[in-house]
Amino acid sequence: MNDFRNNYIFWERTGKSFIDYSAAPTTAYYFSEELNAVKKNFHLFNGAKLLKLDLWNEAINTNILFKLAELGFNCYGLDISPSIICLLYT
Repeated sequence: MNDFRNNYIFWERTGKSFIDYSAAPTTAYYFSEELNAVKKNFHLFNGAKLLKLDLWNEAINTNILFKLAELGFNCYGLDISPSIICLLYT
């Protein structure tokens, strides 16, 4: 139980203090590589269900899950940090 609590505290603090990198030049490169990796390594099809167990990238980086949703995938995500979740709505 302590490991979960320590992880929760770490990600909560990090989520509150981390800056948004979504407009950084390297983010476009990372996004392209993430998308290529998904296409290459997973035989996904339109309407496939995807579950992402953290929303870090969606909150401050590449937004990969949102892009996959735009491409027709049914996407779901979870995160243990309320501050990360709140960043998604701002």
